Amino acid sequence: MKIFFNIVILTICLVLSGCTPEDQATTISFDNRISFSEFPAVVSLDSGTIIDTKTIGNLQFRVMDSLMIIATAERENSWKVRSIPGDSTLLEFISIGRGPDEFVSSPLISQASFFNGDGKMYILLPDNYRQQLRKIDLSKSIDSGQMESDVENNSRINNFSVYSNFSDTNTRIFVSVNPSEGAIERTILKDGSELSLNSIQHLNQYKVPAPDKLGLLMPNIIFNCDKNRIVEVLELYPQFNIYSLDDNFSVTVMPEGKIDSYKRYIDNETAESKELIYNGVNGYEKFFVINKINGEKSELWFFNWDGMPLLDIKLPELATSFDIDFRNHTLYTLNFKNDIFKKYDLKDILEGVSQ
Repeated sequence: MKIFFNIVILTICLVLSGCTPEDQATTISFDNRISFSEFPAVVSLDSGTIIDTKTIGNLQFRVMDSLMIIATAERENSWKVRSIPGDSTLLEFISIGRGPDEFVSSPLISQASFFNGDGKMYILLPDNYRQQLRKIDLSKSIDSGQMESDVENNSRINNFSVYSNFSDTNTRIFVSVNPSEGAIERTILKDGSELSLNSIQHLNQYKVPAPDKLGLLMPNIIFNCDKNRIVEVLELYPQFNIYSLDDNFSVTVMPEGKIDSYKRYIDNETAESKELIYNGVNGYEKFFVINKINGEKSELWFFNWDGMPLLDIKLPELATSFDIDFRNHTLYTLNFKNDIFKKYDLKDILEGVSQ
């Protein structure tokens, strides 16, 4: 009778909690959670202005100072560097092949880290096949008309690496696939030493039963060294996670209180067939922005680095890639499905959200 009573009490507690232990084990989240139902400000943009970058097969892009760096599907000189004010191409580089300065497969913009240092612009780009990190001197490359880079051998970069983020403060974040364990493994190095973080151990614990389900665990990651924040957005689930390098902050943000477990997709659905909720995330000095898919349109969700909502910008169409030119207060978007770039004036909007 006592055993039966304990089972009844346990069942009642689980029903009241709304989440079974098994669900908790497959819900990629932290114990500390915050939710919100609306943004403090909502703005709907008009049709925008179509721009011609004189490039084709555009996949992703990044704005850096007065430059737009575009990754295309071309095999020769697949990356283009264009001057925004000059509307001209300054540099074409990164080719696919087996040569010493070539890449076996075309790297994406999302795999690269961009930063300024010593009055120059740099790109840090992992070469998975050769287990190398290339530090590209973008300023020097533009002057010479060809890629100027230094190479660093790095065993952390390998064929199973799916993401790397590097900063000029010697903080490096690696995300790799471990097919044999059915897991996504995160590693953070600070000045060459691996950090042992509870948040990393917690996120690394989630597993799937087969390698073809690993897409269910795949995060998009951004890092703000000054704010001491790492943001992970899972494209397939409404919740996203934020944590710090010192383990003093970790939170799961739940828009409209929604949170999802990948358990129900393991047996009857692959990651590829699950409809995306988010399509990428970009980080800036004072906030980060998530590309929320709303049917055939995008919404850009602005949050501060603690996860508090700031602004919702509704776009008139789908954007598969976006970035902000803060010098000219301009939002640029790309829809690679129709290969169309657009720009929007954000001057008044950015002044309000940056305060």
